[in-house]
Formats: sequence, C-alpha cells, structure tokens
Amino acid sequence: MLTGLSIGNFKAFGETQRVPIKPLTLIFGANSAGKSSLLHGLLLGSHALKTGDLNVRQTGVGGDIVDLGGFDQFVHGGLTKSSVEWGVELAISSFRKEELREMFRSFRLLSIVTDIGLEYAPDHGDAVAVKRLRVSTDGHQLIDCECAHVTAATTRWRCLAGTPSEDYLTRSGRPSATTTFWIYGVNPEHPALKDWIKHSWKKIAGAEPTKADWRVVETEWETICDWPMCVEAFLPNCVDGHFASLEEMKRRGFPKGSRKKAVVEFTHQLVGSFLNIVFEQIHEVTTDELDRLTYLGPLRALPPRRLIFPLAQSRPGDGSFAWQIVAQDKRIRARINEWLTSPSKFNTSLELFSREWRAERGERMAEVLIKDRRTKALVSHRDVGVGISQVLPMMVTALSAENGLHLIEQPELHLHPALQAELGDLFIESALGERRNTFLIETHSEHLLLRIMRRMRETSEGRLSKGLMPIKPNDVAVLFVQPDGSRSIVRELPLNERGELLKQWPGGFFEEGLREVLPAYAR
Repeated sequence: MLTGLSIGNFKAFGETQRVPIKPLTLIFGANSAGKSSLLHGLLLGSHALKTGDLNVRQTGVGGDIVDLGGFDQFVHGGLTKSSVEWGVELAISSFRKEELREMFRSFRLLSIVTDIGLEYAPDHGDAVAVKRLRVSTDGHQLIDCECAHVTAATTRWRCLAGTPSEDYLTRSGRPSATTTFWIYGVNPEHPALKDWIKHSWKKIAGAEPTKADWRVVETEWETICDWPMCVEAFLPNCVDGHFASLEEMKRRGFPKGSRKKAVVEFTHQLVGSFLNIVFEQIHEVTTDELDRLTYLGPLRALPPRRLIFPLAQSRPGDGSFAWQIVAQDKRIRARINEWLTSPSKFNTSLELFSREWRAERGERMAEVLIKDRRTKALVSHRDVGVGISQVLPMMVTALSAENGLHLIEQPELHLHPALQAELGDLFIESALGERRNTFLIETHSEHLLLRIMRRMRETSEGRLSKGLMPIKPNDVAVLFVQPDGSRSIVRELPLNERGELLKQWPGGFFEEGLREVLPAYAR
C-alpha cells in the first residue's frame, strides 16, 4: 500500500515535501500555489514506470490535460543542473512475499527515493535519468546507489566516478536495458540485513557466523556488495548476477577452501539474494500501486448528444469514459440513480436512462437521457446544465472502481454548495466501504471538508445515521499548500476525532465569507 509521496525541486516545490496518502487526502491552497503539482508528481512516477521516459511531457493517464513540458520545465526554477527528488513510502505489510515481510517485521514503512536529473550518456549526450536511488526503512538507510549508462555502440556499462570501480562492465546479455544502477552503499548495520545473514547462515551452514566471520565480513564488505543492478523502466528490479536460492545454497553446503574466501563468497550470495528479494518486491509493489492510478482533470468533458461506440472523442483525464459506462452498464447506472434520487443522498429530481440503436452504416449509437421526475420531461444531457457533466465522472469512479488510486481536481466545479457537501459522503463510502478506493482531491470547497468533519464528529459521538460509513482521523489527511518566498510548502492540518482542526488554518478557516458580511473581518 502506498502511504506517502515525497517530491522536491519539482515545479513549485524547492525543498522536499512529504505528502501523506490516506483513503481521503484533501489538498487546499490558493490558485497557483502548487496544489496540482502534488498530483502531477504521482503522474510523473506512473508514466516513468510504464515507459522508462523521465523527460516527461504528456502522461498516459493525464493525457494532454497534464503537460509537464519535459525536465527543463518541471525542475524547480528551470535549474537543469539540479535534480528532482521523487520518492514513495510503502507499507511493509502490503508486500506479497512473506519472506520479505518477515525480514522487515520490526519496521512499518519502506521508502524509495530517487534523484532525477541530466546525466551524460555515451553516444546520446545529456539524458534525463535516475542519478541516485536510496532505500530505507523507518528512516534507517539500507541501500544507496548511483546510475551508470549503457553505450549503445559498445553495449557496455560505464561506472560513475566515486563508485567501486572505474572499469567497464560487460552488459550481461540484457539488450533491452538502457540504464543500470551501481550499488556503492549497503548498510551492514541494518537490523533486517544482519538478521537475514545470521538466520540464513544458520539455516544453511548449521551454525551462526562466528565473531571472526563477522570481522571478515566487515573488512570485505565493499567486495561482497560489488554489483550493478538491472533496471526495468524506472526502478531496478534485481541485482545483476546469479544468486542461488537458499534451498540451492543448502544443497551445496558451505563453500570449500580457505575460511576467509568461503566467508566472503557465502556472504556475497546471501546479501545478493537479500537485495534481489527487496528490489523485486519494491518494483512489483510500486508498479502495482501506480497502475491503480486514475486522473480526472479540473474540466470534465461534455460529450455530444449522441455517442458512437467506441467513443472516438474519449481521452485521458477528461471523464469521457463515464458516459460510455453509464450508457452500457445497468448496474452502475442503477447505483448512480440511487445516489441522485435518494433523499438521504443527492436528493435531486434527476434520473438517468440509456437508449441504444444501430445507425444506417452499422455504427453502434447510444444516448444518455435524463428524466426530471418533477416535470416528467425526458431530455438529453445536452438539454440540461453542465453540472451533471462535471459530477458524473466522479460518481462513476466512486461507484464502480475498486482498490483504485484516484486523483481528482476541483470536484466542486459547477456544483451547488449542497451538492458539494454530498460529495463528501460519496467519497467516504467509496474509500471506507467495500470498494476501498483512495482519493487525492485538489479542491477549494469548504462544503466538502465540512461534511467530512461533520461525519467524523458524528462517528465519535455515536450519532452517525444508519447506512453511513464511520470515519476517523487516520482516514483523512488535510493538506494546505502555500507560497513561501520563491517556493511552496505543504502543511498538514490534522483533525481530532471530533473533526476539529488541531492546527490553525493558515489565515483563518475560510474567512472569505465572514469578510463579506462582518465589518470586523473586512480588509
């Protein structure tokens, strides 16, 4: 599970900012403060993992709605000699391999931090690459790596200055790779690694390493950890070398020959196996988490009156997909109608229908119709206000997706304040109910936040109405992005169980309304 994002020297942010990711994360702040940049940081990582492209312009998930403009545009201040810092936090409990969960049983979070910048690549000139990668657990550093690039003409690795060797390395028959990382720092004092060596040693050799063995390990540590790592797209997924499994090592037994040489060889294999498991799971879990990502931009599409399937005009980020789902999926349409018409939910008079037919040339056509139950009129979505076009993609996402990571900008657009508040209940149910979605929402809506705060208060007092999901402080993160000189910073504003802010809202809590009606608040 993804529990946090760290982003630094990226767009509006100079110093590294940590963004907690809760089931509901609300991002507030003035226009152009940098709220959207937090969402764009996740889009950058998702795109890089899928394509290997770090000079990101348009992202696959965001489409042309999110145009990062390339490295020289998204690096803070356009200072291309500096690096962008990008990292994520993963809950160790979410790793699939029981072996790895057992390794890190004493820790809660595993963090991966990368430095992205311009680096000389032979035969290619300057290229945007991951220049450094660090792995830590609960603040305890485990691995530190630098990158080296492949020469297209010679297919050899080039080590960076300061790494263990300045020699060229054979490419090991991986023609699809374009970059490798060189390990130059594995922390031998990390408790998880020490336990792995000790327990694996005992399992294979029948006894734990002696004090003399540990002295050899400490003396020869750089030799033991002298590897490059394979890279798949953005993050490394294994150490480049053959390392036997523990079962195979047990069959072989402890290496023969001099004790010192045997200890070095044996520890080399154990540490290599350890790192392979770590990198494999980091790559797998991070990829799976960012594969869950969807994005809804600040302006959702208003499709034509009649839809032709598949939707030719559908594009990432604008919510076009929602209309096709509403037209074709009766179950989702029924869920949406329940929310639209229920007195305890949106309480509108609108209800959705769909009509399909074949055109003369055989195209499959459909039309989403809206019935006003008060007037009995049945009209196209083109005959009513644009509010329905803005809210429908969010309703489809919340009521159909499961275990998704959803980035949404300005959900309140074109919505009445009462309906903005009802969105709070929609997001709470989708996040904390059986669908278990995660939402990062960039918003200006006080009504959305006030509804969530109200439900927290009702939960703590035992007054929550039947059918509503209980919500607690650990389920919500409220962030405020504000300028600080030439950069922006992110402030977390925690809530207590009653839904009250534990820190003062910067500048007051939505004082704009008070300024308009009370002279004491006027500027």
